Amino acid sequence: MTLIVNINNDIIHFRQRQRDLVIECFCCLRKMVSLIRRLPQCGNNLFLQANKNHINNSCLVLTRNTVILKRQWAVPLTNPGDIPHLKDKHRVFKFVENTDAVKLPDIQCILTDNIDGIGYKNELVTVKRKFFRNVLYPAGLAMYASPENVEKFAVKSEEFLGSRWARLTLKTLSNMYLAIPMSGDNPWVLSKEHVVVAFRLRGVEVAEEAITLPDKVITEPEEIDIQLKMNGKEEVTVKCLIILKHKDPSKDVIPTNLPTTLKRQKKHRQIGND
Repeated sequence: MTLIVNINNDIIHFRQRQRDLVIECFCCLRKMVSLIRRLPQCGNNLFLQANKNHINNSCLVLTRNTVILKRQWAVPLTNPGDIPHLKDKHRVFKFVENTDAVKLPDIQCILTDNIDGIGYKNELVTVKRKFFRNVLYPAGLAMYASPENVEKFAVKSEEFLGSRWARLTLKTLSNMYLAIPMSGDNPWVLSKEHVVVAFRLRGVEVAEEAITLPDKVITEPEEIDIQLKMNGKEEVTVKCLIILKHKDPSKDVIPTNLPTTLKRQKKHRQIGND
């Protein structure tokens, strides 16, 4: 009787142990399924962490290149839900286009500030894409010409002063120190024609109607300021110095206060094409 009771107890303990093992195996299986489901998310986190740490691994670098290919031989139609059976000839592709090699056109943008050689504030201009992305947009000098921005910020070109080079021309003229050569052997009275000739010697063409001389009559060498009206809208002051020229060059006196040639002003350049 005692032997039978012991055997029954052993059987009960064995079954309980077997039941516990089954439960443990089921829990382990659930954990494995949960880990497998989290693998894609872990891979994405690893990819983002690699990009954040700037790991130089070509397998983890995103590229925006797109190559368009076309099958040389069409794949036969299959029933819905069936997997098509591909042969070796169906894996032959024909090159159509490499989008990275296509040069994109220039981009339109709205300037947020006056830029010499480019345009005025709130003007809609067309620039190189690389110049916009690398220079204007990072510096906050321009914004994308979306329909909303164009309606809100863009101003008609007629409201600006002439062309986009007008501001640069005004700045160049305001920094100019013009030498006006006059005769040292004959009497003279300064007129607009003399100023036009002086500008022409500096490579600048100016109309007489755009020049405004001082009110007083000038008959001897001195330093004066003249006014130039550009496109009939804005005025700029140009400093001038009248110097005498004689038939005998030995009589010419070079003024000591005449500045040297002005340094060229740095300006934005549109470089490169996409």
